[in-house]
Amino acid sequence: MQRTMTVTDNQTPPRSRPQAHGEVYATPSAGLVKKYSLTSKEKERVDSADAHINQRRSLIENLPNDITVEYCHMMSRNHARNEDLMASLEWYWNMPYGSLNLNTRYNIFFAGADLHIHHGMNSWALLPDDTTINQYYDMLVTVSGVEMAEKSKFPEIQLPKDGFQYRFIPLGDSMKQNRILRQNEHAPPPNKDQFTIHFYPFDTLPPIRSHLHPKFVIFELGRKFHELVEKDSAAANAAVSSYPILDRVHRIYAAWSHSLKGALAFENWKKQDSGAGDGDRQSEEGYQRRRIGNATKQGPSATPAG
Repeated sequence: MQRTMTVTDNQTPPRSRPQAHGEVYATPSAGLVKKYSLTSKEKERVDSADAHINQRRSLIENLPNDITVEYCHMMSRNHARNEDLMASLEWYWNMPYGSLNLNTRYNIFFAGADLHIHHGMNSWALLPDDTTINQYYDMLVTVSGVEMAEKSKFPEIQLPKDGFQYRFIPLGDSMKQNRILRQNEHAPPPNKDQFTIHFYPFDTLPPIRSHLHPKFVIFELGRKFHELVEKDSAAANAAVSSYPILDRVHRIYAAWSHSLKGALAFENWKKQDSGAGDGDRQSEEGYQRRRIGNATKQGPSATPAG
């Protein structure tokens, strides 16, 4: 299979946007249910991963970790209820069947309660840098005119010592009336000079560094953008005008969300003996996913981080 040549200049007008190849995996409305919480060990892993980068502060606001700061899943773990999606992602991400763990530390970050809610409402997303996005995009192949992901070409991207770089971007106008208070310095005691207020479209926010793995961030951004395309094409066009690389993110998402159910190689792969894993190829205790059971038992958490 040969890759269709594409223009790499992200300032060029986007091609027609892709359709999701099958079901669109929207975040279930239960995404913010507080009944179930992360285990102590899972919290400790998130704390450890974030400590040397952000000192467990809220990722966007950079506020100290207290009762108003919560553990927040980038990809909702309610996706674990969707066997077709989870297995497809494991295939495309070149993982053993049953090993994708959405409770991995690399899918969880700290967020203030307000931004956590807006995250669940698809109001904003994180945008990786162009280099990272292109590492995934350049590995897509074209089959019968359709861009597809090929598992053998999936890039293994390791966490840099200082984390991955992201930008906060709004999706649509649901946050037009909101402001983000960000703390820039933390020398005690707090004073007004340590804070800045950022208003929509929040392009004055500085770049953010995080332990979040970009494959989770890209999938979630692509999913949210796909829903925006379906709901408000004018807002989607405005977003692409501001961030042309969104077109490629959308294409990556469409490729990763292509259902493989029924494909012979895919079904045979699912029957193979699979090892445990943590879902991100980073050092973490092995975990064998039980699809429906764990999604229900370990439902998404808005657990206070303090």
